[in-house]
Amino acid sequence: MAAIVDYTRYNSLPSLGEADKERNALGMEDIINGPIRDVFLTHGAHRNLCLYLQHAHHRIMANEAIVKVEGTAHQMNDTEMADAISFGNRIAPTTWMSTGDEVIPMEFTVAPNEYALPSVHLVA
Repeated sequence: MAAIVDYTRYNSLPSLGEADKERNALGMEDIINGPIRDVFLTHGAHRNLCLYLQHAHHRIMANEAIVKVEGTAHQMNDTEMADAISFGNRIAPTTWMSTGDEVIPMEFTVAPNEYALPSVHLVA
């Protein structure tokens, strides 16, 4: 199956502790609680979006992704994701990362098909 996440970029993410340390070193708190917060509130983005401190949970392989099941993140391979889909679910992106001029999905969730979420397709 084709990869649903850019695993090399995912694996280059810092740990939670490293990401937090870098956020503090760059003085991001004032930016997050100032202009970014203002944009979210002014345009109602806070109703549909949230800002995450992107970090790696695990190292993943080409056929794997971090997929949340009932709110808990799991490292899943393509067979496990296909199994979840076979039970009438979809694998939908929930966390995105901006890198230069791209916005790419980094983490996913298992959601029932009736939920209005974008889905990704696993192809052989």
